Amino acid sequence: MEELLNPDLEELPSKEDYESEESIVVGPADVDKQLGVVSYYHRKLDEIEQIKQRRIHQIEHWAEKRKGSVQNRIDWHVQGLQHFLSLSKQKSLSLPNGKIYKRKRQPKFIFPEDRSDEYKVFCANNSEGNFTKKSIKIDKVEIRKAFFNDGVIPDGIEVELDQEEKFHYNLKGEDTDVEE
Repeated sequence: MEELLNPDLEELPSKEDYESEESIVVGPADVDKQLGVVSYYHRKLDEIEQIKQRRIHQIEHWAEKRKGSVQNRIDWHVQGLQHFLSLSKQKSLSLPNGKIYKRKRQPKFIFPEDRSDEYKVFCANNSEGNFTKKSIKIDKVEIRKAFFNDGVIPDGIEVELDQEEKFHYNLKGEDTDVEE
């Protein structure tokens, strides 16, 4: 059975085989012979590594093809679930194998230039007329609170309100919440 799984591998010599080889080094001819034997076994190690890498590549390629095929089937079935939920006008449906639902998305906030927590503002120094760099920290949590509580949107910040609903599903027995 192992030969069928590993046709590239040949049986390596047993411990008795290499212990019985002449390993007594008496002169330069024996040294040269031993170096040749060591070189042979190094080539064997390289061959084994090449076979291993080829097998790994083959298995990875096979796995990617199979996973792609299975993912296509999942996508096809999920598309049918989405279509059903949109036609039924329901927000959610809970069944023995899982739950499908639509979740309203929160407004998307777009912060200035680099969209990082800090951005730089240059302001003129009145006494010398030079420009100096000033750091202003944007408190994103406070901006969101102000927007949801009072409807206030600070200057320089954009809000995308028209976020469409996202389709999600949960499967019974799995802790995954998948959105499509």
